[in-house]
Amino acid sequence: MTKDVSKRRRQSFSKVRKFPPEEDLAYPIKLPSTRGLGRSINKTGVSRAPVRPTQRQGKLSTIQPIVSESRQKELNQLALSVHYLQTQLPKEIRAAGFSRTAPVYEIEDLSGSPGVIRKKSQKKTCPIDGKPGSAYVHCVEGVDNVGDATHMLSYSWKYAIGDIIDTLVDFCDKNDKNPKRTYVWICCLCINQHRVVKQTMLEEKGTVETETVDFLSLFGDRVTSIGTIVAMMAPWSAPTYLTRVWCVFEIYTAYQKGCNIIIAMPPAQTKALEKDLLFGNNPKTDNLDRLYEVLASTKVQNAKATFEKDRIAILDIVKVNPGYAILNNRVNELLRGWIRGVITQLVAKKEAKRAIQTQSLWSRYFLCGLIQVWRDIRYANFCHLVGVLLNNNEENDAALESIHKAKSIRENTRGENHPDVALSLSIIGIILYSKGDYDASLEAHERALKIRQSALGKNHLDTATSHRQIGAALEAKGLYQQSLDEHRKALAIRRAQLKGENHEAIGESYGSISSVMEEMGDYDSAIEHCRKAIAIRETCNGHNHPDTASLYGILGSQLFNKGNYDGALEETRKALAIEENILGKDHTDTAASINNIGMILKAKGDLEGALVEYERALAVFESYQRKYPEALEAYRKGLKIKQAVLGPDHPDVATSYNNIGSVLHEMGRFDEAVEEHKKALKIREEVYGANHYKLVGSYNNIGGALQSKGDYEGALDALRTSLDITEATLGKRTPEAKELLDKIYWLLRATA
Repeated sequence: MTKDVSKRRRQSFSKVRKFPPEEDLAYPIKLPSTRGLGRSINKTGVSRAPVRPTQRQGKLSTIQPIVSESRQKELNQLALSVHYLQTQLPKEIRAAGFSRTAPVYEIEDLSGSPGVIRKKSQKKTCPIDGKPGSAYVHCVEGVDNVGDATHMLSYSWKYAIGDIIDTLVDFCDKNDKNPKRTYVWICCLCINQHRVVKQTMLEEKGTVETETVDFLSLFGDRVTSIGTIVAMMAPWSAPTYLTRVWCVFEIYTAYQKGCNIIIAMPPAQTKALEKDLLFGNNPKTDNLDRLYEVLASTKVQNAKATFEKDRIAILDIVKVNPGYAILNNRVNELLRGWIRGVITQLVAKKEAKRAIQTQSLWSRYFLCGLIQVWRDIRYANFCHLVGVLLNNNEENDAALESIHKAKSIRENTRGENHPDVALSLSIIGIILYSKGDYDASLEAHERALKIRQSALGKNHLDTATSHRQIGAALEAKGLYQQSLDEHRKALAIRRAQLKGENHEAIGESYGSISSVMEEMGDYDSAIEHCRKAIAIRETCNGHNHPDTASLYGILGSQLFNKGNYDGALEETRKALAIEENILGKDHTDTAASINNIGMILKAKGDLEGALVEYERALAVFESYQRKYPEALEAYRKGLKIKQAVLGPDHPDVATSYNNIGSVLHEMGRFDEAVEEHKKALKIREEVYGANHYKLVGSYNNIGGALQSKGDYEGALDALRTSLDITEATLGKRTPEAKELLDKIYWLLRATA
């Protein structure tokens, strides 16, 4: 849907820079101390607390090897072939009385007597330490069954063993790999579980036999030496993987080490995804929304572990290096790439199937026309949902192409004035709005409105939606009175149809009207409607909700602009309390609200109080700023990957140049920042043309870096070019144009 203007974050009454997430790789990691263990000295000479080993990999139990270091490394790298996992392991599992649906922790319960894994290896002498009991993998022979690891599986012990096997077999099939020569390192089968159990028992008694292993280094070395990680996601709509602290840490470590990461699903889950999302007569979006919510809320600090000491140890490491926000953002980035890949595969599969059906003689000459129309309608639904998926994944251009395809099919099968065509036009308008093309967005929404009024009636809720979307586009164009009229029409329909005030749609309309009123300078009306929106939002979503906090922040801004500083302070503190509760005290959004409180106190004349709040906000921002050198390294690594995969002139490569330039700007390296932003600009010019709105961001960034350098004339040239493009593409009365005029005005004053 169109970004609701009532949800816009107005967290600062002046510009507050939010530092982007960066990686912190430069300094040694201080691991947490552990009961009963002494401290060791690492190679850098930094005192480091060793971490107790546990049942998962890095997670190796302590051992005294009887073989050379090189031989020990070879033995630790042994892994089972997919062929063995498919043919032999299931036999042993069935013989032990388990089914395919049994999770790993059931077939090998480390708190009980030996299960499938330890029973096979309990009489085998370990080739590493010479003691009874080996890793499962050391009991297997034959080149078709065991060999040097080619892949590492990252998974949860909660996964069913049958799903794990199916995932790996499907992985080989899809990637044309020989199952007899694809050797997968799986911790439960390749770690000596006898030593893990013994170590755990010793820890419970408060004693250990030998020095404990630094599991972070071991895991990093193993990931690097194997090189490819297969991360298993199941179920598709709410992956267990994302709730396990080791899984999230593993996938990030692989990313940090520059390893190849492949996200895979069991075939049954792939089919479920297709059925639930894409191939039904009524495509379901609830599951999709839930998946995106899961991805958006991926937080390693909330993940669980079998043993609490694992969770504490990992979180203590992550908190220092790279930091929760950075790890969560990187994992989220990988998962969005996975969704993009899944969508691409499904599109190719569906289009190939449709091509065969369309070309077949049976379809063309023997099936009745109604069946073919039914198939076309299903395909249009498919294209529509793919477009929604891509738009949610911020793939705007691809989304637009898919929705246009759905619209074309719907026009041919159902007529140009069918409500489904209006739905396609509505989504097209939303995408165009997000791209900043407000004129085209307005045109699409007006066409959708006309169809809905004719087909559904002037008082239908979908008609109200079109009025609201038209209002948002008009507001963006600076046509405030027309915008207000449309929002009032939407509100009137919703109030009549929904029979009551306490509905989210009505609250949405109040918020939209409040925003337009504020733009028109009518603060009393803006505040009145904003309070109504807050009351409904709290009734529908509760007090401690991000949308409620956003509205409190907006209300605080409106009161501040009116000059009611006491009221602004009260509402902004409400927003801050919710943000601290939901996001935490160290989040940049929270810091922005703290900064706003400082500004209000300053306006009230309480300079000492303002200083305290400013220092609180600054402490959060500086904690991000210290990581800029590591962020630069991470962005440059990402640039190399994108150049290799996408080519040197892809828009995503331009984005990487932009990110590098932004970090260099924050580091005070202004000349280098300008060069990186110019590289981004050059690519965007070649892809989009010299007068496309996509170039505005690059010109703004160049101008900002030149201004920071003190080159005001150069900055003015860049900003004037940006203004010319903005006025030509969006219009002269748009908020974007006004913001640029303000920047140019202050620069001219600085040079006067």
